Amino acid sequence: LYLIQGDYFAKLEPCYAQFKDSIYLSFKEKVDGGLYFPSAKFVDGRMALYVAARLLEIEQGWLYNYFVFTDDDADFAKGDVRSYESFLQQWQPAIGVPGYVSRYPHRDEVEPITHFDFIVIGYHREAVEVL
Repeated sequence: LYLIQGDYFAKLEPCYAQFKDSIYLSFKEKVDGGLYFPSAKFVDGRMALYVAARLLEIEQGWLYNYFVFTDDDADFAKGDVRSYESFLQQWQPAIGVPGYVSRYPHRDEVEPITHFDFIVIGYHREAVEVL
């Protein structure tokens, strides 16, 4: 489930528009089918999206494997959304972030990282409540 936060829906990166499993939160304009949280701070918007995601799961009667929090203007420097989803499905990390330039040239797919940007971050369902 993509949990997207931004100021204007029109800026939404085109790669996210293709997903029906997404919730959009705007802090500057009302959007049909989205959440409006005026002047929300980053963490407040993310928490509102998390609560909306959990309510959606209750309504649907089934759970998502990952909550992917992202900004509306996020773009992938390496790979794309589909390769990121494949990575999450294959490796099932507690926290998964896409496409960092590796410091280890011999590693192609996965490496542990300790510092990352929160612009795109996926939390596994078993870890999201703990983290």
